[in-house]
Amino acid sequence: SKYAGFLMSTFRYSDAKKFYMAAIQRYPAGANRYWNRYQLARAHEKLDENKEAVELLLYLYEEDAIQYDARVANKNELKLRIQKLIEVNDLDMDPFGER
Repeated sequence: SKYAGFLMSTFRYSDAKKFYMAAIQRYPAGANRYWNRYQLARAHEKLDENKEAVELLLYLYEEDAIQYDARVANKNELKLRIQKLIEVNDLDMDPFGER
């Protein structure tokens, strides 16, 4: 995760995405599983892969990931981020039944 974090901080989002995806596949029940998904969602956002980012953020929202990993945003922050991504990028999604 530290190497992928370095890649994110140096704007190499595509490489960080590959690293996070590999970590998720190798360690699906690992200690950093929620953090890796959260960071992968950030990488998707930076690469304008907004639908994938929303799907990951929805997973974290539904799992209430903050109770397992304090580094992940809380449910309110995740919901706001999901709504913003959907609205700004005009995605045809309605995960919270608000339309």
